[in-house]
Parts: sequence; C-alpha cells; structure tokens
Amino acid sequence: MSTPGWAPWTKRLDPVHSGPYSVIGDPSVRLEGGLLRMVYNCYDIQRQRGAICLATSPDGITWTDAATGDSQLPGRILKTRAGQFDDAHETPTIVRFRGEYLLYFTAYRDRGGFFNSMPASFGLATSADGLRFTLANGGQPVMQVSPGSHDNDTMSSPSLIEYQGKLLMFYTAYCFTNCQKGYGVTVLAASSSDGRSWTKIPTPVLTRADVPHAKDGAGEVEIVQGPDGLYYLFHSLLQGDQGHEIGIAQAPTPYGPWTINPQPIVRKSASGFDDIGPIAPSVVFANGKARMWFHGFSRARTIRIGYAEAPLPLRR
Repeated sequence: MSTPGWAPWTKRLDPVHSGPYSVIGDPSVRLEGGLLRMVYNCYDIQRQRGAICLATSPDGITWTDAATGDSQLPGRILKTRAGQFDDAHETPTIVRFRGEYLLYFTAYRDRGGFFNSMPASFGLATSADGLRFTLANGGQPVMQVSPGSHDNDTMSSPSLIEYQGKLLMFYTAYCFTNCQKGYGVTVLAASSSDGRSWTKIPTPVLTRADVPHAKDGAGEVEIVQGPDGLYYLFHSLLQGDQGHEIGIAQAPTPYGPWTINPQPIVRKSASGFDDIGPIAPSVVFANGKARMWFHGFSRARTIRIGYAEAPLPLRR
C-alpha cells in the first residue's frame, strides 16, 4: 500500500547482510567512487557488546566486510574502551567534511543495553582515508545530553548533512525524567562549523504531535538531499508493542517546513527477519531510485540489515 502522491516502495523479503551472529544493524550507507560503503553496528563477541564495522558493496545487495586488519572482528574500524564513555558503540554514521572523514557514533557505559545504560552521548573519530580511524576530541564525547531538555536522559542515531557551509546533525532525543520541554521521543538538530563544536537548535525537528500515526513518535532519522534539490527526512515510526515501521517527510530546506506522509513507506513483515519491524533507515539516491537499507528486528531475537527501494520522484 502507498499514499496517493508518494512513490511506492518495494522491500526485499530476505536480509542483505547478517554478520557472523545475526545481531547487526543501524546501517549508514554512502556512495563513493561508484562503490557503496556501509558503517554499521556489529557485535564484539569477546566483550559482548556493540562495535562499529565497515562493509563495501558494488550493488548494495552483496556486502563484504572491509579489510581493516582487525583479526578479532572483521571489518571493525573503531574499538570500544572498557570503563570509558565509549564502552559500547551504536548507530554510527560517516560524513566527509573539509577533506576528512568524520565518524559519529552513540556511546555509553554498558549496564545491560542502551536503555539500561543512560545517558548515552556522541563520540567522534576521524580519518584521512575512511578506513583507519582515530578517536578525536581528546577521547571525550563531542556532544552530551542537556538537563531538562528533550534529550535530558539520552540521545542516539546521528545523521548529518552539509548545508550552507556548516554541518547539520539530526538526532533522536529521549526524555523520561525531568522533562521540562516534553516527555518521550523527539527529533532534534544541532549545527557546527568544524564538526567538533556543536550548537543545539532549540526548536525540535519532529515531535510526537507531528506524527500522530506513530504511537510513540518518530526517531532514528536520515536526512538526505534528493536529486530534485528537496530534502527528505526518513524516520522510524515507533509503534510500541505493535512493532515499528518507516516513514518519510519532505521539505524545501533541512529546517522545514516538513510535509509528512501520513502512511508508512516500509512496513514490518508478517514473518521473517523484520517481523517486529524495520527501523533506522539509511538512503542513497542513485540511478533513478531511492535505495534504502534498514535495521530489521525479529521475534527470533535476530537483528539483520534489510533493503527496500522506490522509483523517483518520491513525491508526485
């Protein structure tokens, strides 16, 4: 099913990348020199927590972990640090800005998973070649929660775009306590001139009121400029126990105003690798298509990366 005026999406029924333990997700895909490069949340079996890996693909369907020289975890590009703010990694993304690769990621001291380990913050690692990364900012977070704000309790899932000479970061904010500006999940933004010092933008990008078709609001966004010059905000529609879906919004600028599709564009499967739901989309526009990779949850307790696509234009 598709919404009139919006392009229909077609989803593959099988995952395109599973990793050795079928617990990988949070893909972030870039097209560079004709090759697709994906950073994703892989699993460190020795430390039993999330890590960051890199894979490449000529077609977006068959993926090969990059030769990073890590003998313990193929494709890993950045190691976690026990007892530090980056004891566990999640939701990585890479942007190339002013001649260097900037790798942003969610980091926390692991006390039994993301929500048991609040607050999380954002870390930064840099690279000249996009393969060998070094932790930046003196080994400290590059952005942290703001008490009393929408991100009072934790933050995750950064997505970045260059706009008018600056970097804009869109991210998911969570507030469950001391919520002076609103309870629950909110999409926020921040700006930076150098990728290291960030200024949070006070006006939310999306609140739960903007997506009444999602029980718990929207999160895990991907901001992308389309070939039509317009901006697209792909996002997870958080439906609680009903499972999750993926939605889309369009705007003339990254600051909005957003026209939101009132229907999901990618839904959960009745069975299979995403029968709890697809979330955390990453999208590349190429060859007349919008190509999406996403994080698929299943009742079988697996997490694998799936794929969907739609013809352009996305809004008609």
